[in-house]
Amino acid sequence: MVVKGYWDNPGATAESFVAGYWCPGDLGSIDADGFVRVFDRKKDMINRGGYIVYSVEVENALMGYPGVVEVTAVAQPSPVLGERVHVLVVSSDPQL
Repeated sequence: MVVKGYWDNPGATAESFVAGYWCPGDLGSIDADGFVRVFDRKKDMINRGGYIVYSVEVENALMGYPGVVEVTAVAQPSPVLGERVHVLVVSSDPQL
């Protein structure tokens, strides 16, 4: 994937690129065999009106539903609450 920057957010783009490389904030490792593992994100908390929501807890809860293949919880700006929880889900069931 090639990323030029964040859509309509030059500040986030400037913060995320270091020496020409995109640093999205994922935490992971590369083992001796070259396998890459992604463990988590640096910013794993969503501040919803002073209530801290951990994205991994939302993701783990939703992964328990039948037909859910992948899920991610992300923060979206909110003028009232600071941030809102948004969830993106990949399902094996077209009805979900």
